Amino acid sequence: MSSDQPPAAPASDTARSSRRWAAIVAIAMSLPLAMWVLFGSGSETANEFAEPKSVPNRTCLEWDAKPPSINIFDREIKKAHNDAWLEACRRAADTDSSARVMRAYGRVLMAVGNRGEALPAFQIAAAQGDAAAWYEIYEFYRSWERSDPIEKQRVKRREAELALRKAAQLDHSYAMLMLTVSLERGDMVKRDIPEAILWAQRLALQPPKYWSPQDAHVMLGRILVKSPNASDRARGIIVLSGLPRGDAMATLAQAIRAEQPERARALLEDALRSYPGHAVGPLADMLIKGEGGPADTKRALSLLQTKAQDVGLVKAELGKLYLDGKLVPRNLDEAARLISQGAVWDYDLRLLLAKILTENPVSISYPEGLLTSLTEATEVNEPGARLALIDLKLSANPQFADKAGGCSLVEQALAAGDDAARRHTPACART
Repeated sequence: MSSDQPPAAPASDTARSSRRWAAIVAIAMSLPLAMWVLFGSGSETANEFAEPKSVPNRTCLEWDAKPPSINIFDREIKKAHNDAWLEACRRAADTDSSARVMRAYGRVLMAVGNRGEALPAFQIAAAQGDAAAWYEIYEFYRSWERSDPIEKQRVKRREAELALRKAAQLDHSYAMLMLTVSLERGDMVKRDIPEAILWAQRLALQPPKYWSPQDAHVMLGRILVKSPNASDRARGIIVLSGLPRGDAMATLAQAIRAEQPERARALLEDALRSYPGHAVGPLADMLIKGEGGPADTKRALSLLQTKAQDVGLVKAELGKLYLDGKLVPRNLDEAARLISQGAVWDYDLRLLLAKILTENPVSISYPEGLLTSLTEATEVNEPGARLALIDLKLSANPQFADKAGGCSLVEQALAAGDDAARRHTPACART
């Protein structure tokens, strides 16, 4: 049920029963046409689900492809549909433990909120080499239990990374995309630009559904220009130069900014018209610093306050100005709030945010997200992550203060030869 949908009015037992039976009858009547579409169309889905063993299997697999309740908002009718879907998949799984059935069974269990039973179903399917099931295990961690402060995680970060990599290796296109982005930006997986380039090249040959070849090449160019290898960077500039899109222009501008500031600024002005979310941040910074043309701090501030205000990285650039306090009055609460929204997409912003919160008693929404990200980054040995997490836990900030946790991390750091954490040993030695 959508959040803006009013609650269903109370109904009598007879009315409820009638509505459930009506829903079940509607489901049954819809089966012949839907099954013809699935099994008689010659589609990729039909090939995957060829020759199911029984009617429950066919029903389960069909509804997995197109959930019967996806566009239903009435609570009771939706439940009746999901109950029928669950029963079909349960019966199918009783007699058929094939990957396609177990994956479908896991998905309907997730749909009805039974995550505890869903995970084993996905694991059975994944063990048979099912790419989609491996991806479901990754999503199980990322979307449901990654930073759940109450429920114990059934999938750990390391398992989730393994599942994502397995799915990508089995040519699951969206898994390849998510792995590439994670390797580029740092998210559950350690940043690794050379490896990200390899996956981006593969994506350019095999773009995900709904992506155009241009989308894939913009990503490839963006990652290539981040490479420490000069030939990769030069190739990225060539790729981006051949793409007449604002996001490619904005990325190209940042790549050549140091060597060709005038051209970079012109590219950002051009990109501003079609891709403001990509152009506003770097263009405002160039306007403030007077790079590639005269300084214009008034316009820079106006751009940050009026353009692409739904983009986290643009908000973060404005947040930096509130932190600096030169163009706008210093406001640490506003700085932390805005930077936290860009930190979701950028590891360096996460470190900056942790520093602000360590040094000041300001708060942010969803502090668990930052703690989880820094904990994951510490586990994969991202530079600066463990020390930032130690500083945060041993700070006076009420949202993050955790002396026991911080001192435990100090011990781990010293055992690993990280002497930078030694400055905290006096505080941890005190009782």
